[in-house]
Amino acid sequence: MFEYDLLYAKQKYYEKRKQNDDKIVFHMPEDIIIFIGENNIPNHMDMKIVLPDEQEKDYEIPVMKCSQYSTQEMIQNKLYPLLPLQLFNFKEELLKLNKEKTENKDKIDDQMQKVMQSAKQTAEEIIKLQESGKINPEDMHILLLAISNLFKYLNSKYGNDTKLNEKVNIIIKTLYDSIVEERGIKIGEIRGIISTYIEFKLEDDEIINKLKSNLNIDDEKANKYLNNYYKENKK
Repeated sequence: MFEYDLLYAKQKYYEKRKQNDDKIVFHMPEDIIIFIGENNIPNHMDMKIVLPDEQEKDYEIPVMKCSQYSTQEMIQNKLYPLLPLQLFNFKEELLKLNKEKTENKDKIDDQMQKVMQSAKQTAEEIIKLQESGKINPEDMHILLLAISNLFKYLNSKYGNDTKLNEKVNIIIKTLYDSIVEERGIKIGEIRGIISTYIEFKLEDDEIINKLKSNLNIDDEKANKYLNNYYKENKK
């Protein structure tokens, strides 16, 4: 981390320096280390810098432990990009159960149900954030996909029930559909909508029907939007 901070300070110095500067001044950034799903770590990382004249300088970087923040606390602190990481709060327990996977199958299944419920609740909060204008549609799209992908990761590593992946996709897609139906959509946002449906493994005819229904457009325009998307993204 110190190496990164030093490189950052050096870069900023060269970006802002003036020709008549007679002293190099590095302004170290204010940063933080984020740990996911870990509790047995210190509240800050310390480093001691010893100068050639033996002067010592302590360099301390605070640590944030995501597992200590509830969903509402993250929202209150505007930590919106970290919301999908709520799913990792179940990882430690899943890791313990996975050591004796056969004997703990029922417990693992129960735990994955809790992860799925957390995915639903977190997705609902993200939808609310978009509805209130605290995040934009593109951010909502990214965060919802992150929830889906993180659930699939945990499920493949510990639960391995493919039906649960489909259930989570349906839950998130249903929430996504509802907000698309409720608001006017700009042309630029249609790309994000199509991309989301593709991520949720919808076939082309299903995507076209969704566009027709949600955007109140005819078959010709829906096909045009989809074809343009594929051209731009070189399917």
